[in-house]
Amino acid sequence: MIATAGLTATAATATAAKSSRKVVSGQSRSAIDQKISIFERASANRELAAITQMEQVSELKKQVVALGQSNSSTENSNINTYKEIGSIEKKESRLYGSAAANYDKAAANRQHVVLLSTTLGNVEKKRNSQAYAANLKIQANEAIRLASTACERAAEAYEKANDSAAVVAASQQAAVWLEKLALR
Repeated sequence: MIATAGLTATAATATAAKSSRKVVSGQSRSAIDQKISIFERASANRELAAITQMEQVSELKKQVVALGQSNSSTENSNINTYKEIGSIEKKESRLYGSAAANYDKAAANRQHVVLLSTTLGNVEKKRNSQAYAANLKIQANEAIRLASTACERAAEAYEKANDSAAVVAASQQAAVWLEKLALR
């Protein structure tokens, strides 16, 4: 009888251990779902920041067009206009670069969702997040390309303003963006 009671107690302990693992597993699932939600929100916020930065560039482009249309008769005025255009183009480049960084971080957050979804066995969320991350990487690459182009335009404007130091800085930054793009 004692042996039977010992076996029954062991079985009861094993059953209790299994059910406690299920609770931990359920808690773990909930924690993973919460992390997925956090990473998705972080990704959305990064993407919104990138989109807003791209919109800010559009406003700067309007300023460049307006400056380009101003017809000035004095050489000093033209030089100042070209310097201002170069300065605006460099601001555009910085905004594009920041947008690229935000798109990259958004993609990284989506990759975390992919990994966590794999852990949960959620194949559909995994596939959707992989596709979303890939699209964000494409947008980041485009923002980097646009950043290099803006730097090249800044260098051209500074060259027209006879500002060799600014030409060097803008040209070097254009090269940095192009090198970064080539390594991706």
